[in-house]
Amino acid sequence: MATPHIVPRANEEGGIGLTGLRWGDSFLKGLTITNDITIGDDLFLSSDSAVLNIGAGNDFKITHDGTDGATISSAGTLNVQVSGANDDIVFKADNGASSLMTYLTIDGSAQENSLTAKTRFGVNDTGVDIIIHSDTSLRYALFDTSRDALVLADNYKLEFGTDSDSYVQFNGSVTEFGGDSFTFTSANANDPIFTIQNTRADANPARFVLGKFRGGSSDGVDGDDIGSILFNSFDDGTPSLTTYANMLVEIDDATSGEESGKLSLKVAAHDAGLEDGLVLTGGSADAEVDVTVGNGTASVTTIAGTLTMGSTATLNNSGVLQVAGQTNITSVGTLTALTVDDIGLDGKTLTITGDTDDTFTIVTGAGGATTLTTTDTAAAAGHFEVAADGNITLDAAGDIALEAGGGDITADANITPSSSDGAALGSTSNMWSDLFLASGGVVNFDNGNVTLTHSSNRLTLADSDELAFGTGNDLRILHNATNSYIENHGGDLEIQQLVDNQNIIFKCDNGSGGIATYMTIDGLNERIVINRPLVVDTAATNTVGGGFDGAETVRIKTQELNNEIVTTILIDLGTGGSADIVASATDGDVIGESGVAAAFITKLSEALNGVLYHAEMICLETPVGANTDINLVLNSTSLAQDALATAEGHIIINNGAQAIGKFSTGDTTGIEAAAGANNDYIYLANGAGGAGGTYSAGKFMIRLYGCNSSIA
Repeated sequence: MATPHIVPRANEEGGIGLTGLRWGDSFLKGLTITNDITIGDDLFLSSDSAVLNIGAGNDFKITHDGTDGATISSAGTLNVQVSGANDDIVFKADNGASSLMTYLTIDGSAQENSLTAKTRFGVNDTGVDIIIHSDTSLRYALFDTSRDALVLADNYKLEFGTDSDSYVQFNGSVTEFGGDSFTFTSANANDPIFTIQNTRADANPARFVLGKFRGGSSDGVDGDDIGSILFNSFDDGTPSLTTYANMLVEIDDATSGEESGKLSLKVAAHDAGLEDGLVLTGGSADAEVDVTVGNGTASVTTIAGTLTMGSTATLNNSGVLQVAGQTNITSVGTLTALTVDDIGLDGKTLTITGDTDDTFTIVTGAGGATTLTTTDTAAAAGHFEVAADGNITLDAAGDIALEAGGGDITADANITPSSSDGAALGSTSNMWSDLFLASGGVVNFDNGNVTLTHSSNRLTLADSDELAFGTGNDLRILHNATNSYIENHGGDLEIQQLVDNQNIIFKCDNGSGGIATYMTIDGLNERIVINRPLVVDTAATNTVGGGFDGAETVRIKTQELNNEIVTTILIDLGTGGSADIVASATDGDVIGESGVAAAFITKLSEALNGVLYHAEMICLETPVGANTDINLVLNSTSLAQDALATAEGHIIINNGAQAIGKFSTGDTTGIEAAAGANNDYIYLANGAGGAGGTYSAGKFMIRLYGCNSSIA
């Protein structure tokens, strides 16, 4: 007989089981589903080599063969994607210790790939080229397996350092090294060796070029250093790095068509300072090179062989030319220069004759007194000039007098003392009459500690330099590059306007780049004019009473403006410790420090606080720990904490329970009854139905308004 089937009455009608009544298991040899299927739990393909096919042509397959895990295959392009915003694709595998670790993350939010394990490209000895492209055309890095080389494209930089402090770049013709300094280091014997070779089969040399190119300009400048080669090592002290020699090339003359250079070979000369040993300088004529050998008068120049000079050469030596002793010197032509050890004169006068009978004489008298005299027989000025290629020293045991006969003594160079702070210009008995400095002149104290610089109609002190007055430098004026200060460090500071009927005017920026007058002391009308809003902040004047004299409990300030005196009292009930503020449970009792005999806030006086006419109290922090209904009371008697403040007193603030932000105004009846409150004590008192206790919080600001009744 035929195998029976279970079929619905109509296509796509009915179902097997219900939402709340499901079959436990189903055993099917095959299953074909033509529409969507929803599986609320796991789906198992229990046999190895089972295939999950997806697509009308089974183009996408997922299978497991029992050995290799899962195999995913696709007949077309395989797209792996996540559609959630900022979601990632994460590849995980065993870490070799039986736990999972992440090997590759495709980060959707950061738009980047993260490799978190060792990554290998290709197989050893059978690798492939690897190309890394940038977002700029023709910029790439190539691992070229055919050349066994890492290749960077033209104009591609290889940079080093977090701030790209050093780099290597080839632009197609020149390799450029960029960086502040390069060091070649080796600990091998005779290393490091830096070699530049020219391997071309011609006569051209290898070249090592040092260049100096001014930024923003191609013009060379006289005196510019072009290149320097330093020879450094350590001394045997700390040790300290020392430069023992330097080869330096400079621009002597940058004039186009007249260029000349300067080559200096410098060595450390005894004190580690570099001194010129050999200097070659381009001369002032074509093909001329000037040479300087040695440095200083103590330098010794040794020539092992023969010194050959040109037929017209001149030996000009400011040092000493030493020759063997000579009994006779014969000059062919004119002897222009002669250095000998001693010259003996039969007489005491040496006379040198110039034009006609004009003479210069050196006369030595008794005691070695020597006079040098020039004489012009035509009665014109016989000038005397001392010209030296080095220093000129006047060394005398006594005074050196310069007598110009009414003329000027001039100098075309700086006049300096022989040592810093070693000499004075003038003295207390012989003072200079005047000092003349040119425009832009600078008076420099202690090598720039203070400078006084002249410019057009102005003398300028540098930033933070002080102009001080008084023996003790009590008055000081300075500017510190940001702000300006007038400081007085002793006695009163008086500012006086001594011109009749004139003013003292205070001006400042108006907030819009202009200048406005803020205050004028009017000398004509004997008044002070305030031209802008005035903010007055004065120090405390009243003494805090015993009820609130604990630390950080009360602060009192008074200020007077236009005969109105405002007394501002800040009170903190929650200070704690020895200054605990307490209240009893009795209406009208004084609030204050526990057990204090004189528990008032302060004592008012007409002299300090004026004639009282109005009062205000603002709650800045809700009272905690005792009664919140707190009144302000005036009483002519000093009362203890817990005494009845309202007995013979006057309540001036009574506004019920206090809470933060509450504003209470004074009771005019109580204020009038206090008759100005002169010599009255002011108290905080317990309000109606209050509970006793210690306050842990509660802050108030009390303002008392009075009037200065004095007409004087």
